[in-house]
Amino acid sequence: MGGGLGGRRPSGAGFTIRLWGVRPGTTCALVAVSEDGSSDTAATWTADYRGAVDVHGTSAIPAGRLVRVVVVSGTGEDLLTVPVRTT
Repeated sequence: MGGGLGGRRPSGAGFTIRLWGVRPGTTCALVAVSEDGSSDTAATWTADYRGAVDVHGTSAIPAGRLVRVVVVSGTGEDLLTVPVRTT
């Protein structure tokens, strides 16, 4: 499984993550995590693909406070964590 992250907005964060290797039928959530540990679910979906997929999400967490994005399964398992670097 893998992924990559791109794009942020100044008043919150909007981003796209490309995923592959998630078993079809797996329920997933894209969760944004801030520097203080608070989190916001940016997107949810059920995997129905066999190749790569682009998942678009939006979070109320300001881009400058976003430290990571986590893909979580419906059973609560962290499937992928992508650190976010602000410039």
